[in-house]
Amino acid sequence: MSVLVAGLLVAQVTGTSPASTPSEAPGDSVEVACESAVVDETTASTTAQQCDQRVEVVDARTPWDTLYADPDGTMTWQTSATAVRAELDGEWVDVAPSVVPGDDGLVVAAPVTSMTFSDGSADLPLARLARDGHELTFDVPLDLPAPTVDGARITYADVLPGVDLLLTVSEDATGFSEVLRVESPEAAANPQLDELRFPVEVSDGLDVVASAGGFVAQDPDGLPVFSSPTPRMWDSASSEPQPGLASLGRAAFRADVPVDPSGLDTVDVDPVDGPGAGDVVAQMPVAVDDGAVTIVPDDAMLTAEETVWPVYIDPSVSGSRNLWTAIRDVYGQSWSFDPDEGVGLCDRGVTTTCSTTFKSRLLWTFTGLGAIGSLSSSQITSATFSAVGTHSFDCTPREISLHRVADFNSATPWPGGRTTMSRSPNTEATIDVNISGVDITKLKLNP
Repeated sequence: MSVLVAGLLVAQVTGTSPASTPSEAPGDSVEVACESAVVDETTASTTAQQCDQRVEVVDARTPWDTLYADPDGTMTWQTSATAVRAELDGEWVDVAPSVVPGDDGLVVAAPVTSMTFSDGSADLPLARLARDGHELTFDVPLDLPAPTVDGARITYADVLPGVDLLLTVSEDATGFSEVLRVESPEAAANPQLDELRFPVEVSDGLDVVASAGGFVAQDPDGLPVFSSPTPRMWDSASSEPQPGLASLGRAAFRADVPVDPSGLDTVDVDPVDGPGAGDVVAQMPVAVDDGAVTIVPDDAMLTAEETVWPVYIDPSVSGSRNLWTAIRDVYGQSWSFDPDEGVGLCDRGVTTTCSTTFKSRLLWTFTGLGAIGSLSSSQITSATFSAVGTHSFDCTPREISLHRVADFNSATPWPGGRTTMSRSPNTEATIDVNISGVDITKLKLNP
């Protein structure tokens, strides 16, 4: 199994950029300073051709998108699945998901989606998110004490006897996960855990509806502004340190030759981040009514003698523009995995670093691509999807298949979204891409 991180779509266009209409070619007599980034497209094109270097168009920046002028007169547009920058006080800065004190609660140091969290004050909800002029408030049916903060994680201890609430900001600072950590069967017997009703309020123009087992807050055009996947709960069966490489987190891997795990580092897994291979996992589809979403924890898991404690109960909320997940044929999804995930076959018969044998595929959906979609095929010279491989066990690059697929969501089971390309049933390492709002055939997409 290879381990991949992020997803990047690159389109090279000629005649115009995806962000503007064609402009008159600048004259060669105009003298420019050879800078790597300039404000507008016309100056960038002039600079790129005269200085024989790629030049970024600063005005075209978004948290996900970057536009370059190339020396040959074309433009190259890049969009990333995860946000690569944040706008803070009118300046572009690196994304920083750490939580810091704010004027009215706790805030994120450099967020893509503006987020404010409770500091324990009685009048503050758990979380308030803002994006593109819209707002969503997400609360919990519990009294929140003054929390402790460690980087991107906020811990509200003992919100119920034996139950902690842990909130973690996503690495690209577009949303958060909220997990109730239930320490014991005695704590799980609390009747307040029989049903969890989370108050949700949205600003005018948004409507909260059930979607794929979770919920979305959508605008009048039906486009999601905030989303929450199907909530899950999981036990701690896989919480013991696993052999592997410390940088690989909870990902599982495949070796093509036997591996002696005695020479490998151990991985300190963090079950708060999500279930691992070997955990018992249950999905809890939400019910949406006026002003709240409700989930019912799985009673079988909470009462089973074989349950390994503690047990974790989420949901999460995101304001990200894009979607991505890993799906497995044996156990559930790793929705919005952070930062990387395995792809291919994890074979327990080959290496003990796999807690069970399973196959994994990665799926990405890119949205917000209307500018590219408006171009003609003659204006697009090439398009490339790329994902960075962070590890393979024998340090050898592995072949990975790329496929176009229809839409998918957090309830999509193995083997994933409906494909629009032929696929060998024996393919083990597969990446699937859905590019919303774009005729993918004119992109001539290459892996």
